[in-house]
Amino acid sequence: MKKLLDYLATGPEDGRFPDPNAPYHTLQKIGGGANNILYKVSGDAGDLAVKFTLRDGRNRARREFQALQAIQAHGLAIAPEPILLDESSYAQPVVVQSWLEGEVTAVPPQTDADWHKLVQHHVSLRQIRPENTPVKLAMGVVNFNGLADGLAQMQ
Repeated sequence: MKKLLDYLATGPEDGRFPDPNAPYHTLQKIGGGANNILYKVSGDAGDLAVKFTLRDGRNRARREFQALQAIQAHGLAIAPEPILLDESSYAQPVVVQSWLEGEVTAVPPQTDADWHKLVQHHVSLRQIRPENTPVKLAMGVVNFNGLADGLAQMQ
């Protein structure tokens, strides 16, 4: 895994992993994210998501990893499985997780059935509370774009 992360930290584009003996073969850089660099890594053992996150006071990588651990601890098959968190070896913290196939969309659900799926997903997540999970969960963070935005969000 270290060789793979070392290579991905250099920012390669799509292609093949340079070590022909590695268990990972193909790399696909996934666009669209503003807060991270995401790769889909495919190999003999399945697909992985490797995400290099922003380094900031919100500790995004750790928060995501802990959330995935909590979901897994509750036996909910609704999110990727957490595999690795490394906050210190690279310029950006990195989270490795199983790859979860699905469609990414920027629009709200379009049918009653899709809304029902979204609500059921939310209900599943609401089962996880800091007091009923073995995983230490950090408190939530809310960001504001100035005083007026902050006041509006608090009302």
